[in-house]
Amino acid sequence: MIDIYKITKEEIQGLSGEDFENLVLAWYEAIGLSAMKTPKTGDYGADVIVESHVGKIAIQCKRQTATVGIKAVQEIFAATRKYGANSAKIITSSGFSANAVELAKHCGVELINGEMFWESFILPVQNDEFIIKEKKRYIDELNKLEAKANEYNEFMIALSDEYDRYKDNILDMVIEHVNPYITDFNKKILELNSMIASTNTNSELSGIKTNIGNLNESINVNKTDVSNELHRIKKVMNFAIAVSIISVITSIALYII
Repeated sequence: MIDIYKITKEEIQGLSGEDFENLVLAWYEAIGLSAMKTPKTGDYGADVIVESHVGKIAIQCKRQTATVGIKAVQEIFAATRKYGANSAKIITSSGFSANAVELAKHCGVELINGEMFWESFILPVQNDEFIIKEKKRYIDELNKLEAKANEYNEFMIALSDEYDRYKDNILDMVIEHVNPYITDFNKKILELNSMIASTNTNSELSGIKTNIGNLNESINVNKTDVSNELHRIKKVMNFAIAVSIISVITSIALYII
């Protein structure tokens, strides 16, 4: 069992290939992301697949002392197509050849060498477990914010019942009013998730907390704004109905007279 919070730099160099994969898997799980290993055989060049709010990440893990060559870049690039990944990484305990670095630039493959893996991945987790826990908490809060944003869709469905006779006109007006908010919320949630994944200091966490609070407040304020707009539309439609009824009654009265 790999303990990401206690493993040393020297111990990483002594890991088996499978244990190194487990270490990479443990790191992504530690920061609150969903990750899984691919089959031992027929993995198509990817060892770990990570699910995030911005899409899938295909990762090839190389626990070795020799430099990683160009073949690994070719394999993980192909694996992104196989697994429908948005991005690809190679994480190694050693380094990369010049050809591998050059090809990776053209393919958009991120290369993480042994020193970078220790300094930027493992060490920050070991130095401050609190930050990792906070990241998980913020991800939970973002999920709640997404649920709040989805309330708009439920709000729209409820309207179709209340204003069935006038839904063509009213729903078009409401959709035009609400859609910009929903688009903006989803964009901000994706941005915050990206910030969370790259955060490693308390000051950065404080900034994320402020952004989440502002987004939460914005959702509540904009929902009130939408409610007020719908109330105004309802009053206009009720007035139009009243005018139409009066017009009909007047016409009938004039006809009788």
